[in-house]
Amino acid sequence: MSRSDQSAFHPVPDGTTALRARLDDLRALIPELPALGGSENDAGALCLGLLDLLERKQRHLIQDNVRLVALRELTENLLRDPEEERVLRTVSLYLQQAHGLTEVMVLARAEAGGLRGYRARSGVSGICEAVRWSGETVRGTAWETALGGESVYHASEEERPAGTPIPLPVILPIRCTDAERGTEGSPAQDQQGSRTTGLLAIRPNDRTGAGSDPLEVEQLAFQVATLLESVRHQQRKIRDRRFRECLMEAMEDGLVAVDGAGTITAANRAALGLLGVETTSLVGRPLATLNDRSSMLVEVCKRCLEERAPRRHQEIWIGAPRRGIPVNLSVIPLDDDLEDAGGIVATFSDLRPLRAMEEELRRLDRLAALGRFATAVAHEIRNPLAAIGAGVDFLASDLSNEKQSDLKLLRSEIARLDRIVADLLEPARTQPLELRTVTAQKLVQRACQTVEPLARDRNVRFDVRPPAEETFRSTTLDVDPNRMLQVLVNLIRNAVEASPPGQAIEIGWERSRGGGEPLKRVWVRDHGPGIPEKELEHLFEPFFSTKAGGTGLGLYVSNGVVEQHGGRLRVEAAPGGGTRASIDLPGGPR
Repeated sequence: MSRSDQSAFHPVPDGTTALRARLDDLRALIPELPALGGSENDAGALCLGLLDLLERKQRHLIQDNVRLVALRELTENLLRDPEEERVLRTVSLYLQQAHGLTEVMVLARAEAGGLRGYRARSGVSGICEAVRWSGETVRGTAWETALGGESVYHASEEERPAGTPIPLPVILPIRCTDAERGTEGSPAQDQQGSRTTGLLAIRPNDRTGAGSDPLEVEQLAFQVATLLESVRHQQRKIRDRRFRECLMEAMEDGLVAVDGAGTITAANRAALGLLGVETTSLVGRPLATLNDRSSMLVEVCKRCLEERAPRRHQEIWIGAPRRGIPVNLSVIPLDDDLEDAGGIVATFSDLRPLRAMEEELRRLDRLAALGRFATAVAHEIRNPLAAIGAGVDFLASDLSNEKQSDLKLLRSEIARLDRIVADLLEPARTQPLELRTVTAQKLVQRACQTVEPLARDRNVRFDVRPPAEETFRSTTLDVDPNRMLQVLVNLIRNAVEASPPGQAIEIGWERSRGGGEPLKRVWVRDHGPGIPEKELEHLFEPFFSTKAGGTGLGLYVSNGVVEQHGGRLRVEAAPGGGTRASIDLPGGPR
């Protein structure tokens, strides 16, 4: 078959026919594309139409680019402060102004199927109206339909039930597909596997046609959903970070986190206190920064970083070994799938309270053994001592008056031994307290009267200092008056014996707080030479005394009486010299 015959069966289209076919294909994508007629004028009109269309598309493209830049900046700004109310308001304003819509509402799902958000309208620049609707209010309306995941177009105001919010012509669900879906209490998933977390409602602009294109409106809903999802993700990150920070600060143990490069990334307040540093001088610094505080800590952490093996319950020192702070250290590597993969977390607890408790237990064990021994010895001594006293009294009847003075000295020594034995037996007695309410002033006055003869002999006076509010309200104490008087007399007698002639013994009481708990304090202060610091910790041990000829049982017995009242007896160096003894008793502000 010749070429001419083939042409007869398959005619080659001319240029106009091919152009018309291409235009018909493009019109399926761009409906506003003009048609091509058969004349030259029609071809010119087509060119003008195409140029006009290209110009409009170029303007739309520039406008879309401006909107995208504005949306990106808006998103970055909202993520810095992702407060949901602010986000809903700002997005409503942005959509209305950037897209030239007549009315926009961005609503988030509230409790029990309700809605809350903001409405922005043209002609009201920069102002949003808050929207709060309950689940009962939107029930049976287009709003509820959209909450169920179905887009609503051409909603009619006449179809709404009486008393319900007026629907906007277009209501689209805002769907979230993040990790929150499927959690307890979250909205049910729709057919796309996402969940409706809010609604975007718009009223198109009849003058400009903005918002009338369904494809454009769907794209707006997708942008809003993406933005809100990013904001919620940022909110979760902030909540998680704050929770971790609160958790770290609530820990009593020190915690230091180090990344894989050996840089300190976090440290809680307990760690800073033990290490004696500040956050600003620690976080972001190399681990080696802590070498001057604890080389042992740095060494264990580096070994864990290198070997990726945990180090648990190692006792190290912060500061100089044997002279610094003993701590119990544990270091664990972080899992590879965590954000700080390759890093470690070190926790360390202060062992000083435990060491003090162990020392106190050892001291109590020694005192208990000594008490049992002293009680046994006291019982053995008292019987022959009573016989000696009776024998002295029998011999006194046959001696002359000149010899009676010698017997007087003997009787005084027997009486002194009897007092020592009584003091030894006092802590072993388990007599219940006979609590009564007495005023602090009366108790101090009785104690001063008891010690007055000794004070007069040593030329020492009493300076009683009641609190300023004592004029209006007396401070009362719930104590066993006789036994607490015994303690106070002992403290005042010690102060008198320690004071040089001409000095005053200061005695007072006050309401105070100890460890946050209200307490009442009675204190005695002298201006003597004071007690060496190394001897203060032994004051409450039996038979330890700083006075020549003292038995060392006065403070031992007094401490037991105060502890039986639930209080604490303290003896410490006073500012400016001398010694201050304080009786701290629990109690409210009475």
